[in-house]
Amino acid sequence: MRPYRIVCYNANVSRRKNTVIRQTPAFEAADIQGRVNGVLASSVGTIFCAGTPTIAENGGTWRVPILYATPGFVVDEVGEALVDASTAEILSLTDIDLLHQHGRKLGKQHSAEIEAAFSRTRKG
Repeated sequence: MRPYRIVCYNANVSRRKNTVIRQTPAFEAADIQGRVNGVLASSVGTIFCAGTPTIAENGGTWRVPILYATPGFVVDEVGEALVDASTAEILSLTDIDLLHQHGRKLGKQHSAEIEAAFSRTRKG
């Protein structure tokens, strides 16, 4: 027999096995993305930006991909941030040195596309 899976909204405590507790996040995805972008801009510059946040199944944590992006061209994901959905506190962030390391690698791999994107941006 398969266990039942119960989803509860705005619940805090469950004593049942196999129960998923889902909290309604206090912050919208755009708020979380902006928060991560602010931290990135102040600590590593504007070459990295927050991607689209996704909420964890239980609703308690946002996962935000960190992207290596140049003007006109988003290269790829280089890390992630985990953000508390009720307080918008950043719980974890990929190490800054690791972000730069991945960024340099991607910059070399995609140098032609990055240069083309810069050229398009300069032209108009």
